[in-house]
Amino acid sequence: MGRTGGAARTQSTRFRQKGQTLPDQHRDIARTLDVRIDTMAGLDQLDDSPCERFDIHRTCPPNTTVVANRTVNRHPKPMRFRAYSVHLFTAAGASLAMLALIEAAQQDWAMMTIWLTVAFIVDGIDGPLARRFDVTTNAPVIDGVLLDLIIDFLTYVMIPAYALYGSGLLPGWSGWLVVLLIPFGSALYFSDTRMKTADKSFRGFPGCWNMLVLALLVIEPPWEITLALVLVLSAAQFLNLKFVHPVRTMRWRFVSLPVSVVWVTSIAYAAMTDFASNPVLTAIVTATSVYLLIAGMAQQVIYDRGYAR
Repeated sequence: MGRTGGAARTQSTRFRQKGQTLPDQHRDIARTLDVRIDTMAGLDQLDDSPCERFDIHRTCPPNTTVVANRTVNRHPKPMRFRAYSVHLFTAAGASLAMLALIEAAQQDWAMMTIWLTVAFIVDGIDGPLARRFDVTTNAPVIDGVLLDLIIDFLTYVMIPAYALYGSGLLPGWSGWLVVLLIPFGSALYFSDTRMKTADKSFRGFPGCWNMLVLALLVIEPPWEITLALVLVLSAAQFLNLKFVHPVRTMRWRFVSLPVSVVWVTSIAYAAMTDFASNPVLTAIVTATSVYLLIAGMAQQVIYDRGYAR
């Protein structure tokens, strides 16, 4: 193809210099060769693949393009490796969920809290990493959004719901009620295509039952207050109320992010001390939890005239 391409390109240039028009057949060949040669000039990687010999009836592997009868990688291998590593990091949350579930089954609520806290940290880190390495483009075989939702449903919904039932925070019929209500409402919410607002906040309570349960294990309010909170937040999942994402919501992030760090640190410390009575720690957890709960609604009233856009 090199010789033929060179000759055709030379002929194309010669005709242009003379102000003449190429015959239709020659013009089409020259145009095709120009595109292929210009495209290959900017490519860094070529590798063999099952579709190296171009066949219009054969599908090439993901992240490849057929150019001039060759399969070309669109993404450098180091970037693909990093992108798939982010998926592996996210998937580790499923293992952390299993560890938390084992501890919950043994009613070791302190260790359950530690594992859920680690999973919460992983969930907070993997999002920025996924955007940094553009996993949608560089690792498209795995759906990172779906992977994240699966793990979040375990760590944010199922295990915390069981903890409310098994820990005694909600005794008797109230425990049975919430252990059935929370997964039901959260399954609908996680499937809602309107859950995110334009500023990356959440429309409706985002099913962060892990944060509620871990805070309640520290605060230990009367069961009537716990039940009321669960019922109100279950309804809030389907209301036009805004809840901030501490990392992605830019408005007030200079406050929200440090507050969330203080909250995580306080919860971890409480778990490591087996939830020993500590009025100062209880006050910190209460204050930070209230801020994270109402910050989005405050923004909604102050800036957005009551709408969660």
